Amino acid sequence: MKKTKKILMAFAMAVSLLIILPFLIPMQTYLYKIERVASGKLGVPVTIATGHWLFLPSQRVVVSDITVGGAQEVKVAQLTVIPTLSSLFAATLKVSKPIVK
Repeated sequence: MKKTKKILMAFAMAVSLLIILPFLIPMQTYLYKIERVASGKLGVPVTIATGHWLFLPSQRVVVSDITVGGAQEVKVAQLTVIPTLSSLFAATLKVSKPIVK
């Protein structure tokens, strides 16, 4: 009985950590880097309003209100990026399913 209780407590703590952890990651610094790289590659200004990490049900990054171009020629309301597991620790990120809304 004691062993089962310890396992349940450890599982509850792990789930709690996965729920709380995205709020502790300073996402704005990463968004500035992404904007800079995208602007350099595209040759036009790129701005991203907000973004956040999600760890459950799978790891993903959700970025909202993306505008591309000086006169906002392209606007994307929300972009969800689900990286492949093998690229999480690589220098370049491989995306398995970009979802644009």
